[in-house]
Parts: sequence; structure tokens; C-alpha cells
Amino acid sequence: MLPWLGAYALVLVVWALFIARRRSPTLWKGSSLAVVNGAFVLATIIYGLAQSGSGALVLRRSLIIFDVALALVAWWVRGRWLLVGITHEQATEILERCFVQTRSPSTRRGTDHVVKCGESEMIAGIDKNRVAIGNLGWPLPGHVVRFKGAERSKKGGLIRSLFSKQFGSSFPTPRMKA
Repeated sequence: MLPWLGAYALVLVVWALFIARRRSPTLWKGSSLAVVNGAFVLATIIYGLAQSGSGALVLRRSLIIFDVALALVAWWVRGRWLLVGITHEQATEILERCFVQTRSPSTRRGTDHVVKCGESEMIAGIDKNRVAIGNLGWPLPGHVVRFKGAERSKKGGLIRSLFSKQFGSSFPTPRMKA
């Protein structure tokens, strides 16, 4: 299992370095970790099938625990967003501009914005320099973006989508010259 853990750590470090080297602001969505974790789970399953030779899946207990942990982490961070490479004030300004572009008047509730989306309301907020995992908050260069409520609202989805399109993706995009 140690080689798998090392390979996973290497992928995460390279990914973090890629994000850190970008000159434009980057929005990391927790759902993108599901892609990486899913690829590792698939690779371990293929490895287990190849090791058995008979077509039966044979995985060591430690690899099964690793796969389950990857799946649980991917599920846990799937709705988390992290902004890197931008100040809190700039991020808040972009969020407010998205409200204007979608014709969604917002009111302030503390540091959050509240937007009426049909029958429900959406609470949007950007936590300054607080990267959070569970209840732990570390002062790292990044801002946690929160959208709560109005998950099924078209307007809520439009605001989320418009906000996310203002930033670069956390995955490298291959570019080909014609």
C-alpha cells in the first residue's frame, strides 16, 4: 500500500504546485478531488484484477481501506470550494457583480449575502484566509466559498455557475495550436 500512498501524495503535491504557480485566480472545487480519487480507486481495482490472473478481484486489506478512505474523502469535500490567488475584497466584488448580472438583489447578513431564489433563499459567503477542513481553520492563503440553500433553484444554479466561470479551473487544460 505504501507505493499507492506515495503516488497519491505525489499527485496531490504536483496538483497543489500547479495551482500555486498560476498567475490568475483559481477556484478549486472539492468535486474535482473525486476525479483524482476515483482514478486511484479504479487503478487499484485494475491492479487487483491483473494480479489475480484468473479474473477475480484480489486486493489486500490495506488497499481496500485506502480505497474506502479515498471514496469517503471525495464524498466529504465534494461541495467545498476554495479560492486561491485573489484577495478577499476582489472575490467579494466578483460575487456581488454576479448578483447584479443575474438581477438578484442581495442583502447582507453579517459577512454573508442573502439572495432570494424563488421560494427559497441562498446564503453566499467567502471566508477570508480561512481554509477549513471540518472544524479546523488554518490561516492559509485561500478563501473558502460557501453557497447554502436554493440547490434546486435555477437562479441559485445560475449564480453558482457564473461565479465559478470567473476563475481558472484547478485542472490543467491542454492547449493545442492550430
